[in-house]
Amino acid sequence: MEYLFHYTKENNIDNILDKQTLLFNNIFLTNDPYENKIFDMFDFKEINKDIDDNDSQRFYFQHYNNMKNRIIKTISFCMGENNNEAINENNRPAYLYPRMWAQYGNNSKGVCFIFKKDLLIKNIEKQLSSDFYIFSNPINYIDIFDENHAKEIEKLIRNRNRIFKHPNQHKRNMLVKNIIENIDKYFFIKDKDWEGEHEFRILIINKSHNSDVSPKKIKLDMSEVLHRVILGENFIYRNEEEEPINPEIKLKMITLLCQKKKVGLYSINRDIYRSKYILKKIL
Repeated sequence: MEYLFHYTKENNIDNILDKQTLLFNNIFLTNDPYENKIFDMFDFKEINKDIDDNDSQRFYFQHYNNMKNRIIKTISFCMGENNNEAINENNRPAYLYPRMWAQYGNNSKGVCFIFKKDLLIKNIEKQLSSDFYIFSNPINYIDIFDENHAKEIEKLIRNRNRIFKHPNQHKRNMLVKNIIENIDKYFFIKDKDWEGEHEFRILIINKSHNSDVSPKKIKLDMSEVLHRVILGENFIYRNEEEEPINPEIKLKMITLLCQKKKVGLYSINRDIYRSKYILKKIL
C-alpha cells in the first residue's frame, strides 16, 4: 500500500482527527512565487506583441489572475516509505524529514498524518468530482533557470495571452480550459531547490457552475483513510517564551481520538545519547 504524509501544526489535530476534515487552500496561499498571487502578471509588450496594451485588457488580465487565485485550491503531502524498521542512513521514512518538521510541523512540535493514498484520493473524488476538476500527481522538480524550460513557459504564456483577444463573455471558460490542458506546467512543476519536500499535490478547480471561491473543507471518515499519526519529537516541549501545555492531558486527548478512529499513534524520540531516532508506539 502507498501512503501520503501530511505535516502540520498541532492545532490541526482537532480539525483532522476530531472534526474529520481536510482543507484545500486557495493556490495563492502557497509559498512558491511561481504559482502564488503574483503569478501571471506580465507586461503585454514584452510577452506578446499581438495584444493591445490598453486599460480594458489590463483590467481583464488582473481579473483573470484574481479568478485563478479563487477557483484553484490545493492540499499537499509528502511521498516516501512508511516502515518500522531501524531508522538509519539506508532507511529514512517519509515521517522523518527534518525540513518538513521544521517548515510545516512547528519545529517538530506538530504532527505528521499518514494517509492511505488510494483510499484518500478515491474519497476526495467521490465527494468533489461533481463540482470540481480534480488532479493528483507528484511535483516534478526542475531547474527553472534552464533556458529550454524558460522558452517553453514563454511559449505557453504567449499562447495563453492570445485568449485575451476574444470577447469577454467567452474568456473565462477558455482560460480554464487552457489551465487544464497545461496543468502540469502550471501547477506540478517546482524548482529543484524544493525537491527535499518530495511533494504530492491534490489540486481542484471549480467547474463553471461552482461559484464558491472560498477555501474548500471536506469531511472524511478518518477511520477509513487515515493510517497513522506521528507526533514530533518536541511535541510536549515548550520553551519559556511559549504557552505551556499539560503533556498528560494533551497526550490523553490525542490517544482517545486515535482509539475512537482506530488509528495508530506513535511519537518520534531519540535515544539517551541523542544519536539515534526511534519510533515509539503509543497506541
